[in-house]
Amino acid sequence: MTIQRVLLVLAAACAATSVHAQLIGPIPPKPDSPEPGASGPLGPAPEVRPPDGEPRAPSIVERGADGRLKSLSTSPVEAALARYPFDADHRSRIEASRAARRRDVDHLVVDKLDSVLEVQRLAPQVEAASDFQTLFKARDAVAALRMEQPLDRLLRDGAITLEQKVRIEEALREYDVARKRQIEADAKGDPTRAAVLNLRQTFDDVAREPLASLDRQLATLSDHIESVLDKLALRDDQRKATDALRFALRSGVSTSVHAKEMRRELVKHYWLDVLDMEQKRQALLAAGPDEPLKAP
Repeated sequence: MTIQRVLLVLAAACAATSVHAQLIGPIPPKPDSPEPGASGPLGPAPEVRPPDGEPRAPSIVERGADGRLKSLSTSPVEAALARYPFDADHRSRIEASRAARRRDVDHLVVDKLDSVLEVQRLAPQVEAASDFQTLFKARDAVAALRMEQPLDRLLRDGAITLEQKVRIEEALREYDVARKRQIEADAKGDPTRAAVLNLRQTFDDVAREPLASLDRQLATLSDHIESVLDKLALRDDQRKATDALRFALRSGVSTSVHAKEMRRELVKHYWLDVLDMEQKRQALLAAGPDEPLKAP
């Protein structure tokens, strides 16, 4: 049975359920954290100056032969952390803190799954959008997913020092300036185009971690799907699609050359199209290595 045939079976089986993702209403964006030295309710924040012995963070600004700013393969923070000359002890603490943050992001994704799915749905529209209506909708969607800044978490966990944080923030500000200048160049003097490009960038920056977490959790779900299905309280109208999925997983599809990718695609379609929002949450929790299945 080909994956296309299986997907058609799943689609037909789940049509009767009429299950759709729940969408959230507009959520006003949270105010950005003030820049160092900015005035607040208690007056100007004290400026922290690293000691002379603290090395500067290597620049993460790179340009191609055409002079354009090169895109990073990770977030700017991850790139800056990777290039900073930390010793082995700090590296170990950073990895532990980042692992804890990933778990927190996973919890956020399950808790705010409706918002995450809305962001996932809007992502391709944002990439192609040239109108503010779509981009404002996307901005409102990601507002619910804002978290503590990564460097603040590292500092709170004692993984980095305040002086190191300041140095890394210097590199991040340099990259941010370079990115804004690249956007201005791409906009070619059109302020509307510049605003569109900046909104796209904001969406991408905030959506990156939650969407990566969802992909990671769905991959884990795919590895444990049959045991998870045994634990879910499925309705009668979901049985046909569930039986079709079980059959596909136990048939020739699961032994093909691209078995893992096909399996994940099948499970993802089933999870999205067949399960309701609470069942989706329960499935992710049941598949997690340290998360017991909670009663619906």
